Amino acid sequence: MAAPGSSSGTQTFFLANSEIVFEAFDRAHIRVPEITRHHLLSARRSMNLELQKWSNRGIMLWEETAAQLILFAGQATYTLPSNLVTITEMYFTTINGNGVGYNSDRIMVPITRQQYMMIPNKLQPGQPTQYWLQRLEQPVVNIWQPSFQGAPNYVINYNYLRQISDVGIGSGETPDIVYRALDALCAAMAFRMAAKFTPAQEAVALVPFLKAEAMEAWDAFVTNDQEEGPIMIQPNFGGYARMRR
Repeated sequence: MAAPGSSSGTQTFFLANSEIVFEAFDRAHIRVPEITRHHLLSARRSMNLELQKWSNRGIMLWEETAAQLILFAGQATYTLPSNLVTITEMYFTTINGNGVGYNSDRIMVPITRQQYMMIPNKLQPGQPTQYWLQRLEQPVVNIWQPSFQGAPNYVINYNYLRQISDVGIGSGETPDIVYRALDALCAAMAFRMAAKFTPAQEAVALVPFLKAEAMEAWDAFVTNDQEEGPIMIQPNFGGYARMRR
């Protein structure tokens, strides 16, 4: 236990899903004795929908996952994990002759469905440089060119955004988020719960206030949930035309 006048020295604070729900109801002016089973079922549904909304908003750094495609010579289409939201980076990797250690990585660039359809010979083997991601229920990636050789000497490594795990209220379960996102989730849930359950007369003023709080908490979170690094912008003329002297 920390002495009076000093900090705890610990960094273990986190909230279970049930605590987030109760915090949200508190902010919506719905006290614990008023909460029914219907409230809890509705809150679980809303929290899952809120986290699904977060996946649509962009990159969640803690959901970044590394994976690898085992290449087969001449194969252009590969099935991806079902929890994949989107690919963030993909690169063609050449491994040295004894299969230990990487020799080189060559970045691959994403293209659209239309750009992929415009490729005349989609099965022409070579070194993969581009990919088209089909964001289906079971995601699929189409690479071009299909690799002239397969594993173990040639593979594709990629990073992808993983779907946020489902939410349950009981058993002390915690949300699939990081510490810095807790207030943003509490604020978003408070807005959702107030919109559903706060009496109409009080909701007129409270719901817009909680919406503004949720937006402020989200902005504070995403401002911090970024990687530091330089920004480099340069045109890629090599793939389109030859420069004149």
